Amino acid sequence: FDFIVKTPPVAIQLLEASKQKSGSAEPNRKKVAEVTWEQVQTIAQEKMPDLNCFTL
Repeated sequence: FDFIVKTPPVAIQLLEASKQKSGSAEPNRKKVAEVTWEQVQTIAQEKMPDLNCFTL
């Protein structure tokens, strides 16, 4: 058997980047954190091996 270990889901990485324990209880209504574009780019770079694209 071969096990392929992939990166964590983006939702988990966003929670870690925003230093939150959980997401909003009311999605799209109550905002609980902010993430900078630099953090988003870092997460995207980490996810590149799992994606089916070559550039950002």
